[in-house]
Amino acid sequence: MRSSRLTRAIAAIVGSSLALGLAGLGLHYRNELREALWAAPPRTLPEPPAETATTTEDPTNQTNGFDVETLASNSLTVTDPNVRLMLQAGIAGEIIGQRAPLSSGPGWDLFAWTQDALATMNETPFVGHTQAITAVAIGPAGRWMVSGSADNSARLYDLSGPAPVVAAIFRGHWGPVSAIAFSPDGTMLITASEDNAVRRWDLTAKDPAATARVLRRHDSEVSHLAWHPAGQFLISADVGGTLVSWDMRAPDPQATATSHVAHTAPITALLFSGERLYTASDDRLARRFTLSPEGKLKRLLRFEAHLGGVASLAVSSDGRFVATGGTDGEVYLWDQDSKSPGRFAAALLGHDQSVNALVFTPDVGQLVTASDDDTLRVWNVRAKDPSVGSVVLPGHTGDITSVHIAADGTKVVSTGLDNAIRVWDIAKSDRVVDQYALVGHQGPITAFAVSTDRLWAVSGSSDATVRVWDLLSRTPGRGGKLLRLGAGPVYDAAMSRLGDRVVAVGVDGGVALWDLQQPAVSPRPTRLRGLKDLVNATAYDPQGRYIATGSDSGEVTLWPITEADPSAQRRTLGGPGQQHEGPVNALAFTPGGERLLSVSSDRTVIAWAIDNEAPPEVWRGHRDEIHTLAMSPSGDFAFSAGLDGAILRWPLADGQRGTAAELRGHEGEVLKLRISNDGKLLASASADRRARLWDVATGSPTLVFRGHDEAVSAVAFGPKQALATAGHDRKILVWDLGSKYPDESPRALLGHEQTINDLTFVGETDLLVSASNDATIRVWQLSTGASTTLVGNDRPVTRVMVGPRGRMLLSTGYDGTVRMWPLDAEVLQWLVCDAVGRPVDVTTWNTFFGGSPPPRVCAPR
Repeated sequence: MRSSRLTRAIAAIVGSSLALGLAGLGLHYRNELREALWAAPPRTLPEPPAETATTTEDPTNQTNGFDVETLASNSLTVTDPNVRLMLQAGIAGEIIGQRAPLSSGPGWDLFAWTQDALATMNETPFVGHTQAITAVAIGPAGRWMVSGSADNSARLYDLSGPAPVVAAIFRGHWGPVSAIAFSPDGTMLITASEDNAVRRWDLTAKDPAATARVLRRHDSEVSHLAWHPAGQFLISADVGGTLVSWDMRAPDPQATATSHVAHTAPITALLFSGERLYTASDDRLARRFTLSPEGKLKRLLRFEAHLGGVASLAVSSDGRFVATGGTDGEVYLWDQDSKSPGRFAAALLGHDQSVNALVFTPDVGQLVTASDDDTLRVWNVRAKDPSVGSVVLPGHTGDITSVHIAADGTKVVSTGLDNAIRVWDIAKSDRVVDQYALVGHQGPITAFAVSTDRLWAVSGSSDATVRVWDLLSRTPGRGGKLLRLGAGPVYDAAMSRLGDRVVAVGVDGGVALWDLQQPAVSPRPTRLRGLKDLVNATAYDPQGRYIATGSDSGEVTLWPITEADPSAQRRTLGGPGQQHEGPVNALAFTPGGERLLSVSSDRTVIAWAIDNEAPPEVWRGHRDEIHTLAMSPSGDFAFSAGLDGAILRWPLADGQRGTAAELRGHEGEVLKLRISNDGKLLASASADRRARLWDVATGSPTLVFRGHDEAVSAVAFGPKQALATAGHDRKILVWDLGSKYPDESPRALLGHEQTINDLTFVGETDLLVSASNDATIRVWQLSTGASTTLVGNDRPVTRVMVGPRGRMLLSTGYDGTVRMWPLDAEVLQWLVCDAVGRPVDVTTWNTFFGGSPPPRVCAPR
C-alpha cells in the first residue's frame, strides 16, 4: 500500500507539515503553492450522472484499487486534529485528482468532513522560532507585529501588504527576549533581555535588523518596558527593582540614562497613565512616579496594603482608579481623586490564589480580575460598595496569566496555562456572560497583545508559534479564509474575471481590495481612500482595469486598479447635476467594459461611458426605488427592478438606449434578477411569493413558479436546466425546466433556520450553495439532497459567488467579513497546510506510513 499513488498523496500532505517547523521554508512553501494554485491549467469536473451520486467508473468507491471509504472512515478515528485534517485533505485530493466529481460519494463525504475539521482551526500560526514565545506586540499604526522568544531572537512581521511577511529577524541578545515595545510613533522597536541589556532598532531603515544599538545600565535581568506618551523617554525595569530612564532622542541614550532604585524585589508591572508612571513589585508595594523634562523619576506615592507581593496593576482610562492584585489573592482599589489617594478605597475579596492580571473596562464601570484559581471576576467599580456581588467567570482549567479588553469594550479576552484563549461577552446581564475559546496553541499561552483598534490580537505560546486572531469573529472558521473588512455589514462584493482579486464595500471598512494570488495567514486588504459616504455597491470591470463603487450620496466612482495608488487616481463620474440624487444600489459593467450602469433609489438608471467624455445617459421609467440590476452575457440588454414591482428591459445597442419595455406580472417588490449562462432566460424573485421566467430577447413571460409561502428573495440557474428559488420561508425549491411541466412538483431542500438571501450553483456540477440570515452557508448535493454547512460567520450571510473554474466560493456577511471557501483539491490543500502549521511527530508518522520518507515542503502533488 505504501507504494500506491494514494498513499504517496496522503504522505505528501502529512509529511510536508514537518517542514513548517523549520525556519526559512515558509516563503519557499508559499511560492511553490502559489505557482501551483494560480498558474495551473484549469481543470473541469465531469458532470455526474443524473441517476446516481457515485461515479459509474468506480461503483465500489475505490481509487487505484484501495477502499477510499474505509480509509476515510479510519481517518475519523485519529485523535490528533492536525493529522486527521491532513489525512482527509490528502484522500480528498486524490479522489478529485482522479477526476471524480466532488459530488461523488467519497468525494462528497470527505469534502464535508474536511470543511468541518477546517472550521475548528481558529487561526494559522507563524512559525520560525525554535523555543517558547516570551513577548508579543502590535505596532501603534497596525503595520508591524513583533514576537520575542526564549531562542534569544525577535521576529518582525510586516502586516501592511496583502500577506504578512517576516520583515526582519533581530539577533544579538545573549539570553531570552523578556520584553518588547514599539515607540508611540512606530519608528523604533525596543527589545529587552535576560542578558541585562536593552536594544534599540530603527524600523525606518532598509534593514532594521542591522541597526541595533545596545544599551547597558541594568545589573540584572530586564523584565519590563514602558514608553512615555510623548515618545522621548523609555523606562526599563529589572528583577532587582531598578528603573532606568533612557532619552531615545539623544544621540547616545546610554550617556544620558539615569537609574532609580524603586523597589527591593523584582518589578512585576510597569505602565504609564498619562504623565504618571506606576510600578508594582514583589516587595508588597506599588508606587506612583512623575517624570521630569530631563527624564528623571520622582517618587510621589506608594500603595501599601498587600500581605504578599503585588502581582498586577491597572489604571482606569480616566486616571481616577488604580487597582492592584496580589499573590495573597486580594485586590485593592485606590481612588486617585480622593483626599487620601494612598489609602485603598475598597478591598475586593474573593480570589483565593494569586491575582495575575487586571483590566478596567473603557467606561470605567467594571474591573475584571484574573487569578491562579482558574477564574475571572467582574467587579462593579461604580457601586457604593464595589466588593459586593462580583460575577465569577469559570472556564479556564489552568492558571490565568493575562486579561485584556477587546473589540468595542464589551468583550474580555483571557489567556492561561490551559493552552486556551477565552473571550467573554460582559455586555449582557451581570449574571449572563457568554464565552467561547480560541483554540489552536499546543502549549500554554505565554504572551498576548491587542491592537490599538482592538480588532486584532496576537498570541505567543510555549509551542514556539505566534498566532493572529480576529477578535470580532466568534468562530474564525478556517474552512473559509477570512478577509476582514470591518465591524459592520459588507453590502456588496465582486471578483475579477480571473478570480485573482476581490473587492468588497461595507459600513466600517469603506472599500477594500484583496489580492488572492498571495496566500496569506491573515490577509490585510488594500484600503481605497477618499470616500466620505457609505458605499452600497461595487462592480469589477471585465477587462480588469477598474473597480466601480456606488455610495449613499449618489456618487459613482472609478478606481484604476492597474495604478500603483488607485485612491490617488480615482475618478468620480459625472459633474454637478449629472449624478444620482439618492443611494446607488447596484452596478454592472457591460461585457466589454465600455459602459457602466448604475441604479438608484432616485428611480433612475444611469449609463456611464468609461473611455470617453460623453455625458451620462439618464434613463427613467421606474415609479419607485430600484434595487437590483442584471446584465446579459452578450451585452445586448440590461434589466432593472425594485420596489415598484416592475422589471424594465433596456436595449444597449446604439440608437436604442434609453427606452425600456416593461415586463408585467409581479404584484410585489422584485428582490432579485438573474440571467441564465446562455443569456436566453431572465429569472425574477419577488415579494409576491412567486418567481418568474422571461425571454431575454423578446421580454415575454414564459413561466410562473408558485410554491413559496413567503417572499422569494433568491434565484439561480443551474446545469441540466435546473432553476433554484428560495426566500423568507426558509426553503429552497429546485425546478426542472426540462420536464413536461417545469412549474410543477419542485424538489424542496430544507435546513436553513432563517431567510435565505442568495443562491448559486457550482459550475456544471449538481452542487447548489445557499446563504442565509442564520449565519450559515449550505452546500447541497442535489442528487441525494444531502448538505454540508459552512460555519464561521457570526451574522447573516448576504451573498455567495463561485469564482472562475469553480475552484473557490466567496461569501459576504453582516459580520464585516468576506470569506473564501475551497471547492477543489488545490485550494482545499492550501487551506489545510495554512491551518496546521506544526510538525507531525515521528511516532505518528510511522504509525500510518511505516517510515516512508516525507517530502520537504507542504506542496501539492
